[in-house]
Amino acid sequence: MITATASDNKTTATCTVCVWNPDGNGYLQYRCNSALFYGTDWWHSPVSSTNTASLSATSSSSQISITVKKITGEADEAFGIHFYAADNNNYYKFTIAINGKYHFQKCVAGTFTEIIPWTASSAIVQGYDVDNTLSVYSPSGGQIALSINGTLLTTVNDGAFSAGRVSFYASNGSSPNESFPTTPEDIRFKVVSPFTYP
Repeated sequence: MITATASDNKTTATCTVCVWNPDGNGYLQYRCNSALFYGTDWWHSPVSSTNTASLSATSSSSQISITVKKITGEADEAFGIHFYAADNNNYYKFTIAINGKYHFQKCVAGTFTEIIPWTASSAIVQGYDVDNTLSVYSPSGGQIALSINGTLLTTVNDGAFSAGRVSFYASNGSSPNESFPTTPEDIRFKVVSPFTYP
């Protein structure tokens, strides 16, 4: 099992019900099918010597990009990345859902601020088992550019963080929208830039 961190600050869950493992096809798989974890959020930091504060971005050539896809689970649940993360209480969060919407937040000292509410975008490929690539970079100080599949969504003026770690993010819905253990939350992730993982 790969150690992950939950929104309740637990670092691991029973490996038979909540697992991060390579899927054998170039992705890291998040899988959870236990009712014990309805309504919880999970994140996992890729293991890489380059996944440090050196990820401070100053141009599109140094963008952070991950490819994600959802295999099963509630359609409205968010998945994506934390980036420029200092710790579990300070980071940006850029997520999508398979219904074609994206969301952007920041967490400062454990308090969330919604920067962009759930917004529909035609740049997102909707549905299960399809790839979407989320990218972020800083075109200038205090700015963050967000794109999906090569399409620029927006540039946000916010300078709370400018460097830090990248981590994958997955969330579980609650009953009856989720149907654990019959249908698990199954989401796949990989970093494609500025390093590759897994």
